This record gives sequence, C-alpha cells and structure tokens, in this order.
Amino acid sequence: MKVPQGDTYHLLFTTRAFATGIPGTLSAATVAVYEDGTATPIQTSVAVTEDHNSITGLNYVPIVATSGNGYDAGSYYSVVIEAGTVDSVSVVGEVVGHFRCVAAEGAAGTQDVNVASVTAAALTNAAFDDGALTSDKVTSVGSVVNEAKQDLILDGIVDIKGTGFVKDTHSLQDIMTNTAWDTVTGHATEAKQDIINATVDLIEAAVITNAAGADIAADIIAVKDETALIVADTGELQSDWADGGRLDLIQDIIAADTTTAIPALIAAAQTDLDTLTDTSAEPTGVPAASATLLTKVGYLYMALRNQVDVTATKKTFHADGGIAEWEKDLSESGGTYSESEGNAI
Repeated sequence: MKVPQGDTYHLLFTTRAFATGIPGTLSAATVAVYEDGTATPIQTSVAVTEDHNSITGLNYVPIVATSGNGYDAGSYYSVVIEAGTVDSVSVVGEVVGHFRCVAAEGAAGTQDVNVASVTAAALTNAAFDDGALTSDKVTSVGSVVNEAKQDLILDGIVDIKGTGFVKDTHSLQDIMTNTAWDTVTGHATEAKQDIINATVDLIEAAVITNAAGADIAADIIAVKDETALIVADTGELQSDWADGGRLDLIQDIIAADTTTAIPALIAAAQTDLDTLTDTSAEPTGVPAASATLLTKVGYLYMALRNQVDVTATKKTFHADGGIAEWEKDLSESGGTYSESEGNAI
C-alpha cells in the first residue's frame, strides 16, 4: 500500500476471538506506528474505532501521514496494536497494517516532482500547458537538462541532419527559433521543395493531362476503348438471349427435341425392341415376299423346328399343331433338282 505524504491512510482491520476464530470485538485499543523496522514507534496512542459501522470485529484507525507526524517519503511503516483485548484476551503486538509513504501529490492522483533530483529549480506545468515549446520554455528546459544530456540530444541532431549544425554553437533554443537551420544541409531547403513540386507536376501530367499514346494517360484511354468493345459484345449477347433472339431460338429447338421428338424416338425404339424380345405366335399361310423381319424369322424357325413332309413332288411345312400350312412343288430334270416358291396347299 502506498500513501502520499500528507494524506490520511484509512486503515480497516479485523480482530478475532482466539477460542473460536470468528470476528470478535476489540476493547480499549490503541495502535502504534513503526518506521522501517525501528524499535521505537514514531507515533503512539492512535485511537481505534471498534466495531466500525456496528460490525463485530471490524476496526477503523486513521493514520495521518504528515511530515509533522514523522512520516518520510520512501519509508515503510507497520501498524501494531499497543493496547487492547478480544474476549478479555490481550492482542497487544498484533500487526494490523503495512504501507509505504511516497512523495506528496499536488492534485489527487498526480504525484509531485521531487525537485531534489534535478540540478535547477523544479519545472512547473505552466512551462508546457500551451501544448508547444516556445523559446522561453526552451530556456526553462535548458536550466534543468544538464550539459551531458544536452550533448546527447545535440549529437543525435548532428547524426540526423548532417553538416552545418554545430552543437557547440547551436542550442536547443536555436532549434526552436530556426536560426540553427539556416546553414544546415540535409533538411528540406526551398530548392529541394521546388524539385518535389516539379516531380508532382510531372506525375499529374502523366496521369491526367497528357494526350493519348504518350504515357499512362494513353494506357488508360486504350483500356477504355477495350472496355467499350466488351460492353458492345455484352449488349449483343443480351439481344441474342432475349425472347426470339438467335440463341433463344436455338435453345427452343433443343428444348423441343429433348422434350418431344427424342422421347418419341426412344419410345418407338423401345417398342421395336420389345417386339423382337417378346414371345410371338407362329406365322400362318404362305410366306409373302414383303413380310416383316419378325414374320420371316418365324417361317425359318417353323421350317427348322416343325414337321416337314417330302415326297417325290411335294415338300409340305406344318404348324406346331401338325396342320399343313404351305408347300413347295419339287421336280427333277436332266439331273437338276428344283423347288418352286411356296404356295397354298
């Protein structure tokens, strides 16, 4: 715990009954404060408010940490009960608090500067409250920053800015008034600013004002022309896709073929396939010259499977049931055997 010098440390602590360990009322108590472990307290007989806020065992003691009471910034302090009992049992010697006294605060929460750590008078906030260092404020700073630290700062400026800045002749105040920069090379002179401005003009011309074909502007114009062609092609495609356009008509034809014509062809092919693969009855009568393939195959199957009667003049073909269906006339002449076309019986 850190307590600014001059403030009051509001210490709360609890006392307990030795027999039960529960909070117990402290009676007739005072505390003493010891500094850095010394044997003699710097403050004694500090009054204690017992059962603070009517809470049993809760005790309150204010420690006024002023220099007049012996409190020094940077020292450590212990608060010890020097008189008092709990349930008639002495609690003398109980340590109830520790804290360190730190530098005083000019405003609550803002610690004062320890002026003993600088070589000149302490800086006040007034030297900086404008948000910018004016020449008079630089002078104030110079009275605090010692010579060695100023040398480090000026060496850094020489390293950054190069020749022309001489730390032995130029001060921090010179920096603020710009007198040190008049001869310094490496910083942005007016001539260098003119070069920068000219370069910006060239970039602006290349990007914005130059004619087509000269530089970046030409490339931008060319890209714009290509973009116009792409837009035109896109518009043509949109017309083709419109209802009645070329691509739309092609799409309609494809849709008609895939939804009507092609399914019909597939259905017909399936019917023919079913006819070829399904069982069928035997053909009857005399085979015709223009019969279907299925009928012609049926007659061949009958001739191979069923009864065939052959005499000297007739070849008779029968159905599965034995009925004669058709016949051929047979003849022989000069060693040539002949069969006529099929005919009715």
